[in-house]
Amino acid sequence: MLSGYDLDTEELMNQAVDSPKGLRVWFHTQGDCKQFLWRCYAKRRRDREDQLEINLAGRSARDLSAQERRLMCKSEYDILTFHYYKEEDRWWLQIEKADNNLEGRIELL
Repeated sequence: MLSGYDLDTEELMNQAVDSPKGLRVWFHTQGDCKQFLWRCYAKRRRDREDQLEINLAGRSARDLSAQERRLMCKSEYDILTFHYYKEEDRWWLQIEKADNNLEGRIELL
């Protein structure tokens, strides 16, 4: 089991992206688990900001519509979902790939 500072967020998030379904990380305390969760959220936010900067290529972000901004702010980590759980005296963070396959789950009214 780990503390919230023992792991590299980018390395772990890359492992989750590359895995078939995601992964689970165990922690000693709820605080350590939540701390690492917030570090993952911050990493994803920074990745979105970096992608926007790359995609702007000298243009100003103020010139973009909200839709253009959303399209340019995509992160490779947007496919990940994060949930934390408790089991007896330990906590885990589950990082899963979102199931974006909507086939069979949509019906017209």
